[in-house]
Amino acid sequence: MKLISLLILSICLHGCSSLSTLKESNTSVQFITGREYESKALELLNSAIQRINIVQYNFATNSGFLEKLIEIKKLHPNDTLFKIQVYLQKPGKGPTQKNAETMAKLEKAGIQYFEITGESDSIGNIGINHTKLLMVDGHKILAGSTNWTLTSLKKNNETNLFIDSSFLGTQLNEYLETLKNKSSFLISKKIREKNVSLLTDRSYLEALKIFLNSIQSGDELNCSMYLFNVGDTSAPKNLKQAEEIASLLANAQKKGAEINLLLENSNQAFGAHIVEANKRAEALLINKGINHIKWDNPSQISHMKFCVISHPNHEFDILLGSSNWNYLDLELNHQLNWLISKDQGTIALPLLQYFNSALKY
Repeated sequence: MKLISLLILSICLHGCSSLSTLKESNTSVQFITGREYESKALELLNSAIQRINIVQYNFATNSGFLEKLIEIKKLHPNDTLFKIQVYLQKPGKGPTQKNAETMAKLEKAGIQYFEITGESDSIGNIGINHTKLLMVDGHKILAGSTNWTLTSLKKNNETNLFIDSSFLGTQLNEYLETLKNKSSFLISKKIREKNVSLLTDRSYLEALKIFLNSIQSGDELNCSMYLFNVGDTSAPKNLKQAEEIASLLANAQKKGAEINLLLENSNQAFGAHIVEANKRAEALLINKGINHIKWDNPSQISHMKFCVISHPNHEFDILLGSSNWNYLDLELNHQLNWLISKDQGTIALPLLQYFNSALKY
């Protein structure tokens, strides 16, 4: 942790803002913090020429984005080529009241929306739409952990990426077309452009295993996870993904890597089960010899879901998005994550600086 902190400090003395964007050919990648998300999303919405696609788990009417969409719709009253499409978690699971109210207002404004659910299993679990995506004009993509609620936009620690890529946008459009018609089935895709990979739905779990298995002696792993559900009672008895992840972290430490983990510690009533699950994860990790485990400020929700591997040669691998480490997220829920390989610090260093700020409360 000290090595990364010193590296961040030495480079940020010359201006961290210069590190926040990576451009290769026609692809641009930028790290977007929780407080930066709202202004970036509004910038993208205001720039829309032909199409706006939104996928959200939780879309509150008071987030400010509903009014913005209605405003944009009024600017194109008879333009059949201009499309706004919103994909929301179907009421009945998750934020039922918030999404139902939003859907009613979208319908009144003439904005098309789709009710999305996840996959079902043999023991009665039904998945959800957990993706958080804004895409404008088929190539400007903003996705990560941020829901469209005031808490997520104004208070939480959140991590997102802005990616400008026509190729990845085309892949996401194909994903959305399938989601529209077959949301009760997961659509798992891993699509790579240069050093950036798009991971949808169940493809995250396999990528995570490969990611953690790639850690070598001298590496440093920094992760922040909102929910690490060891002892997950919703999972089939023979499926222990969170425990397997804990073992992969322990194996990485045995190889000679440093492992640092930040867990959510909310004191809000709705977060009690999350904290209990994270405490079980902490106990298991300590039993496996991992002791660098931190808890966030109880009054500050750390809704982030990411890991960064820092290599001795100052290259970084990053896994970031919407997936928690629990059975439903890994097996039944719609998700969108990103894998960035061999980053030279343009994304990882601002991300790690943000991570370090969450450790200091």
